[in-house]
Amino acid sequence: AESVMTAAENVCSEFKSFDVHGVIMQVEAGLAEMRRLLSTQNVWPYYQAIMHNLVCGSLVESQGYLVFINIAVGLVFFPLLAIVAHADLDRWSHWKSQHGRGSLGRGQRPRALQSRGQHDSRDMRLQGKQQLMFDNGVTPMPMQEMQPMPMM
Repeated sequence: AESVMTAAENVCSEFKSFDVHGVIMQVEAGLAEMRRLLSTQNVWPYYQAIMHNLVCGSLVESQGYLVFINIAVGLVFFPLLAIVAHADLDRWSHWKSQHGRGSLGRGQRPRALQSRGQHDSRDMRLQGKQQLMFDNGVTPMPMQEMQPMPMM
């Protein structure tokens, strides 16, 4: 250590006032304090509380409850939600078809009709071709008008 300090003093004169032994003593004091803090009698209560009581005790018990909750949600509540959502969407579709909101009701089929004189941009493009029209007056976009989406 002396030869290293002598070489460092030759390069930088500030190292002449550097107390190497004082720094070593501070490091050794810090290591001694760390050894005392990490001794078995200080660490064991934390290990006992975390590992034995929490992980081996209440965590295992909580995992058991979690299994039963997952079974209840997956086998009971999720299918129940699907049934309720289906019924709600069915009622909504029926309501829309009854109030002329442009949706097919249950069991309705499209019927082929000639253009009835209503002219919109699709009628102009079709130029007298037969077009599909649903019972509630909605005209779907013909297949030839659909364009593929551009790739990004």
